[in-house]
Amino acid sequence: MINCPKCNELIGEELTRCPMCGYGFTDQDIAAIKKTLSERESKEYQYRKELIEISAKKRRRYGLMYFVSLVLMFAGMILTLTTGNTLWVNILLPVAIIAAIAIMVVGHLNGTLCCPHCGASLFRNNGKHCSYCGKRLN
Repeated sequence: MINCPKCNELIGEELTRCPMCGYGFTDQDIAAIKKTLSERESKEYQYRKELIEISAKKRRRYGLMYFVSLVLMFAGMILTLTTGNTLWVNILLPVAIIAAIAIMVVGHLNGTLCCPHCGASLFRNNGKHCSYCGKRLN
């Protein structure tokens, strides 16, 4: 959609005459409109690309934090089994479980566990592509 230069009403991009006021576009007007539309599309493409990169960085960060919490859980269990001291399980296991749940909740609320293309939840997605839209996840 573009604005008519004369009446400033929103009209379709392919029209050569404004249906509201009847203004006929000149070749210069059409060239300026096409230039504006291509600039707008390139800016939108850049913005979308930046959003996808930021989302990918956040997903990697939350994935790393989640992995660390799982390591803490397993470390507590292994230390308990090797030493026979249940203090490790009593300390590390609850902390790791709370941390893992908090990381998942905060990541989901921030949208980092969502597809940057369609916004669908990636909670149980194990692949490199979104299971809803099929686009590649960085």
